Amino acid sequence: MQRNESIQSVFKEFLLLRSRFEKNVEALAETMDLNKSELLLILDLIEHPDTSLNEACQRLGLKKSAASKLVDRLVDREYVARVQCPTNRREIQLSVGTGFGQESFCKNQAIASLFPYIKAKTVDELVGIAQELNALRTALFGE
Repeated sequence: MQRNESIQSVFKEFLLLRSRFEKNVEALAETMDLNKSELLLILDLIEHPDTSLNEACQRLGLKKSAASKLVDRLVDREYVARVQCPTNRREIQLSVGTGFGQESFCKNQAIASLFPYIKAKTVDELVGIAQELNALRTALFGE
């Protein structure tokens, strides 16, 4: 296989992964009466509580103006809470709000529904997948 064909093959596989992930996020979000961006923000806040809007935007690849509107909608539904940073009065931190019902929401169940075959994997296989994804991110983006 020529170099250009190999690059095209990597690109094709990456697009397929992205497409399947997007479809699964959309389906899960719909069951929760959310859109994809809202669900991803909530999942991010569960993983990174008390985070700034800028930090969440960087992790999720959102523009700050769009994310601000998204947060406003989620704050109105009490799914997200804005809290003043205790060390910097000008900074606002975001966390999952009381209206989201964290007690009935399990992040692991959400992840399992995004990746339906993940439950069948062993711990060693999951570690290997994480390492391969990290290697892929490094190879493609230099991170």
